[in-house]
Amino acid sequence: MAEIGILGNGVAANLAAAYFRKTFPDLGVAVIGRNPPRRPIVGESLVEVSTLFIRELGLGPLLIERHHPKYGLTYYYKQKLEDPSDRRYVVDEAPALPPFPSFEVNRFTFDRDLRACNAAAGVTQLEDRIVDVEIVKGAHRVLSEAVDGSKRETVCRWLVDATGRSRVLGRRLGLHIRPALQKDVFWFWLVDFDPALLSRIDAVKKENRSFDSYYCTHHFFGRGSWIWCIPIVAEDRRPMISIGITYRKDLHPREIRSLADFLEQVGAEHPVVTDLVRSGSVRETNFYGSYMYEATRRYSPDGWFLLGDAADTVDPLYSLGLALTSLQVRQIGAAIAEERRGAPTADFVADLDTAFENAHHLATHEITDLYRVMHDPWRCHMRMHLAILAMFHLAVPLSMSGYMWDPAGVKIFNGLMRREALAAELGRLAALVDAAAPARPGYLKVQSVFSLNHRFFEHVRETDIPRSLAALCLYLAALRLSLLRRLGPRGLVAFRHQGAALRDLARAAALRALFQGARLKESRIARRVLAEPPKARRAAARRGVLDRPAFRPSPEAS
Repeated sequence: MAEIGILGNGVAANLAAAYFRKTFPDLGVAVIGRNPPRRPIVGESLVEVSTLFIRELGLGPLLIERHHPKYGLTYYYKQKLEDPSDRRYVVDEAPALPPFPSFEVNRFTFDRDLRACNAAAGVTQLEDRIVDVEIVKGAHRVLSEAVDGSKRETVCRWLVDATGRSRVLGRRLGLHIRPALQKDVFWFWLVDFDPALLSRIDAVKKENRSFDSYYCTHHFFGRGSWIWCIPIVAEDRRPMISIGITYRKDLHPREIRSLADFLEQVGAEHPVVTDLVRSGSVRETNFYGSYMYEATRRYSPDGWFLLGDAADTVDPLYSLGLALTSLQVRQIGAAIAEERRGAPTADFVADLDTAFENAHHLATHEITDLYRVMHDPWRCHMRMHLAILAMFHLAVPLSMSGYMWDPAGVKIFNGLMRREALAAELGRLAALVDAAAPARPGYLKVQSVFSLNHRFFEHVRETDIPRSLAALCLYLAALRLSLLRRLGPRGLVAFRHQGAALRDLARAAALRALFQGARLKESRIARRVLAEPPKARRAAARRGVLDRPAFRPSPEAS
């Protein structure tokens, strides 16, 4: 018996195994799933949250020695998108060296090294095909088939589905929905190319003296689409770059399934990218069609969990896939720890699920709507500025302070990150941006020292969270008033937006007066105002979704 069984053998499964082995050294951990020699891989750009998680696992030297550093994300906004001959871009890159290191990883190299580290740490690795799964609280059963055809059964107290798009448990329990607005993605790797081509554009940007601008994740925006270029190190140590396009199917003119399609359609908007492609040799093209789905539930007090792409897909715009996976692993670990100490877990597991749903909503739904304006550089950059403010002043400080997996903190997190309230706030701001767009005010710095909240991340102190939130509220009030001034006389009668600015000022004053220097999860006032019992989640947990027969996946599931 392995106390913790993990289905799948990709990066999510093995990061979870490494964390559980380190956190619970007295528990047996088994990874069950085939490891194909090559598989379609995305998720090569880490961010600070995922890098910090990997370093805490003791894998930092692997990142430093074998992968490129990443100096943030760089955004390319083209003002004359319809003119292929125009190479003038407004370029927004990190304002300085990021407070935390991050990396651009070759996932084939990293995944192989991660498995080797897990084997050395005592993780049981069963490279089997999953044949059958039976959900039984306290004794989940996994029947698998080894390469030689022999069958074996693994019994585990906790079961984690990290099978990616195979979604073994999610399909068995009927837990997935497909959003109406779907996206496709096409990508490939390039070697023997001329990296200098990325610098041969007419860039309007702040002068950068901090780092080499090549070592970033490069994003080019088009009509209903965006393109990534991620420099990585090939397995033979040659320079390589990952290039791909993701687009919303209802907004993009035609499907892109081949390199010829990519060169034709991207060349009409961004010839600098197609020139780069033509300068090198292409390796392994890949395509996912209509790749968006979401889980209605990810965690159960019965001891099963959906992790990473086995639960939800994430739009890769902000490189949040592995970051969200790392947060989920911590959440699952917290649920296991609570159960081990004998505490009731139903409400806590429901809170954890709600917290992830709120974070996923900010990471994905706001981006899905952003595709509508990606062809409009001013509106696109303003919407991204607002999303980055919310992430770096609200979501990231709370998660880095443990609020997504602490029993008291997760209630505060859910109070501050309520998806409906957050969506309404961002919607009001987006409407104001749309109204101000015809005036064409100057560009803001999407990624400034303030918007990236460098002041907070210099120390990462939980007691600085109220100050961070108050600063965000003051900034949003000033931004709203600035946009209202751009509207001229119309701004004088825009009472809804004026009221929103007043609410921002009131929130800033309340945060400073009541919580300055406080730990929110220890504040009785914060708990009383923000924490709500997860009644809806408890009701969902009682639904009879476990009364189904044992699942028998298709031969492809592994």
